[in-house]
Amino acid sequence: MRRIPLARTIAVLGVAAAASFLQCGEGESRSDSGCDEGPFPHSSTIYPDERRASDEALDRVWSDRCRATVEAGRSYALASPAHDEVVSPDEPVEFRWERAALAASIVPAGADAIAPAASSPMRALAAWGSGSTSSSGRGLLYLGIATASAHMPPVTGEVYLVEFRPLGAGPPLYVFTADESWIPDAEAWETLRAMGKVDVMIWTAYLEDNVIFAGDGPFISPAASRFTIGTP
Repeated sequence: MRRIPLARTIAVLGVAAAASFLQCGEGESRSDSGCDEGPFPHSSTIYPDERRASDEALDRVWSDRCRATVEAGRSYALASPAHDEVVSPDEPVEFRWERAALAASIVPAGADAIAPAASSPMRALAAWGSGSTSSSGRGLLYLGIATASAHMPPVTGEVYLVEFRPLGAGPPLYVFTADESWIPDAEAWETLRAMGKVDVMIWTAYLEDNVIFAGDGPFISPAASRFTIGTP
């Protein structure tokens, strides 16, 4: 690995920290999203395709969830079942999510003009720190700021953390996936059926080699979507 001058390393670290601080002020942060629940409950999480959305990638999203923002064109919400819909408990239904339609009052000024992911300032910093003009974002990895476990290949792409939380008491069920839909198996469906009324929140982020750069999330649903399994 090529040595990076100390002055350049310090400069990258300082600007990266500043960029992260500035990102926390973008959009509308939500404080009602389980930020006080401690380490992620991996035992209560379903990974439909761990090669595309792994537990290592999930750790990145979970650790940043408290600074998740609501952003036009980036936040997702449950589309099916519809809000307040009652579904039959007889067999599993398909859950689908899509970009949320946001009320004008919660959309930050200029949010419609979202810069493409490749133009993230953190990627530019990473390339500068490694002395490369590539936008691969690996410069920060060379500096040791972020690393990926060897357990699964690092994830690059959009990922979704879907929380199914019972309206009453009881732990939530999480699904971490790179898809915009999920059909529960029999065991997961039994867990959801036992919840009855369920609130759904969705976090999304774009990862590059398991790293979330500034401007790439996490983003959170503007509000919980609710459905009922069984009778209203």
